[in-house]
Amino acid sequence: MNWIRLRRNLACLSAYGTATPATWSEISAGNVHGLATGTDGTLWTWGFNASGALGLGIPPTYVSYYPAKVGTSNDWDTAAAGGNNSLAIRSDGTLWAWGENSSGQLGLGDNVSRSIPTQVGTQTTG
Repeated sequence: MNWIRLRRNLACLSAYGTATPATWSEISAGNVHGLATGTDGTLWTWGFNASGALGLGIPPTYVSYYPAKVGTSNDWDTAAAGGNNSLAIRSDGTLWAWGENSSGQLGLGDNVSRSIPTQVGTQTTG
């Protein structure tokens, strides 16, 4: 057992918590991670943080064995888990992306991976 990794994972887990919403709204499965929105507008993630796909702003070697809340917002409408990246739309219609971006798949105009949700453009659906 790798005690250093275990200690780091436990520290991250305690920082992000494992409490979950009472009911789930949507769920999406990616290559090695999952995303779900709660009916309360919260966004949750779990699995392997390859290239920052979990959106928690933590090291890419982290594995979350339980749902961890992404940020503090409670206005997430829908989310989709990709290969090693994630996309989500907030209730105001803004698009957010994070994770692997080696081919520009996040739509941010570059090829730099992101470890936290980053707004794509300024468009809204409203």
